[in-house]
Amino acid sequence: MRLREIRECFKTNQDFIGAVNSALREIAEKNPDFIYRPKGVFTGCNYNRGSGDGPECSGCLFGQAFQMLGWSKGGIDSSRRIIALCNHYDIPYQENWRFVQNAQDGGDSFSEAVKFLDR
Repeated sequence: MRLREIRECFKTNQDFIGAVNSALREIAEKNPDFIYRPKGVFTGCNYNRGSGDGPECSGCLFGQAFQMLGWSKGGIDSSRRIIALCNHYDIPYQENWRFVQNAQDGGDSFSEAVKFLDR
């Protein structure tokens, strides 16, 4: 599924945002100490694979969350920041998602990064 199609599965924008936030928390709960990109490493963020210099995985925190909601891993080809990605695909987002992504990209563990959902 594409991101717009995933959004259309939810009755409201808030329902979609809530589902993404729940998926982010679930991933962080399952892998609390996972670090997508080590501190001091400045490779890109990938929604469907590891960062290049970090451990191999199925994507960054948001990539994994969107995949949990049905985003087709093969259809993901973007290195845009989360807000730019959402704007590009015309899907809603929560402003603090950029803080979650910045924390992840700065070398914080998944459990540390998702704490920004509550700010």
